[in-house]
Amino acid sequence: MSEIHEETASSQPKHKKTKTKERSVHQGHRERVKQRFLKHNLDVFEEHQILELLLFYGLPRADTNPIAHELLDRFGTISGVCDAPIEELTKTKGITQNVAILLKLIPQLSRHYINTQTSDKERIYDTNSAMSIISPQFIGRKNEMVVLVLMDSKNRVLYCGIVTEGNVNTVPLYIRKIITLAATYNAAEAIIAHNHPSGNVMPSPGDIIATRKLNAAMETIDVHLQDHIIFGYPDYLSMKDCGLLAHILKPENQFIQTEDEQEHLNSKIIKIKTPFGKGQMKSTRLAFYESKRRQTKNKQDV
Repeated sequence: MSEIHEETASSQPKHKKTKTKERSVHQGHRERVKQRFLKHNLDVFEEHQILELLLFYGLPRADTNPIAHELLDRFGTISGVCDAPIEELTKTKGITQNVAILLKLIPQLSRHYINTQTSDKERIYDTNSAMSIISPQFIGRKNEMVVLVLMDSKNRVLYCGIVTEGNVNTVPLYIRKIITLAATYNAAEAIIAHNHPSGNVMPSPGDIIATRKLNAAMETIDVHLQDHIIFGYPDYLSMKDCGLLAHILKPENQFIQTEDEQEHLNSKIIKIKTPFGKGQMKSTRLAFYESKRRQTKNKQDV
């Protein structure tokens, strides 16, 4: 009210009062659009509204709504606008060379963003680097969880997250969900991991069956299953490192095919039929972790 009162009492020409009101309306509209973006991102914006918001920063005082509509009428889409030649963009009323350069920056900036985002991704070189990414997912978990890691062809991490949760003894493996994620991220490599809250990291017959089924499904979309890791704090077992993964995927060693067969087999059979044998696998695993514990203790003592 104070602004209206001051303008009414002044001797300014009427056309200046109108311009002041227009600027006030535009400013209020711009602020509402910006706040909407901050609250919802671009998900709730229509295409012309996205372009209108972008033009705010090239045309600080103009009404960018009709300009956005005109650009879309001429070039069809935002990508069409950004890909149009500068000389064609500047034929639109209100589009200066500076604004045209701003629009042309968008696709090139997007390419640089994607390239740098990919190059900065963490890589997995071995089981230790895999566990540095996976193990935090299991901290404080009382139930069994399945963690999926997806990577590109250079072992750069594309995705790492919990895909299913079970109870203290079992966890379902939803293969279709995993395959969908792998396809969505265009992954080339994958690691699956799950925890045994009991702390016993020896694989069960169910773990063997699930690994085979998942590997078969991933082969259909050209994704390589690198490893299946079983985590039981503070230990973990890598099926790849102990030779179990390669062993169970050989056709001649697929002696458990169904859940019915699993119920009739004791888990000890699985341990015996690994390439190391029951006792050797166990002693190798214990020696490895005892060595790691000694290294950790020595570092703490220094």
